[in-house]
Amino acid sequence: LGAPLSLEMGYSLLTPVANAQWELVYVADYTQKRVEIPLHTTVVGSLAAGPHTYSHTLETIPTNGVKEKYLMQVGLLKLSLRADGGKDNVASVNMVVQVSKDGSGALIRSIISPME
Repeated sequence: LGAPLSLEMGYSLLTPVANAQWELVYVADYTQKRVEIPLHTTVVGSLAAGPHTYSHTLETIPTNGVKEKYLMQVGLLKLSLRADGGKDNVASVNMVVQVSKDGSGALIRSIISPME
C-alpha cells in the first residue's frame, strides 16, 4: 500500500469543459465507514474538445490515522473530472482496490482496472 502508484489515462472530450480539474481520492472501507483520503487535485483550467491524457504518480497513499481494519476492506480509487471549480461532476473512473497482507505483514494493494 505504501508503494508508488502511477496512473495514466487517455480520454476524449466531445465539448470543452470550463474551470475543469481532476480529483483523485482513495476511499478506504467503501462498504462500511467510508474514510476518504484526498490524493491529488489538478490546477483548475479549461479543457478543449478532443483528446487528452491524465497522468500522475504518487510516492505513496497516505494512510496515517486510518485504522488497519478499514484499510483491509474493499476500497475505491476514484478519479473524477469536475467542472466549475469542483462543483459539477463531468466523469468518473472508479477502480476497486483490495488490500491484503503479504507474508511479512506488509499491506499490498490490488487494483481492479475498469478498462479491462
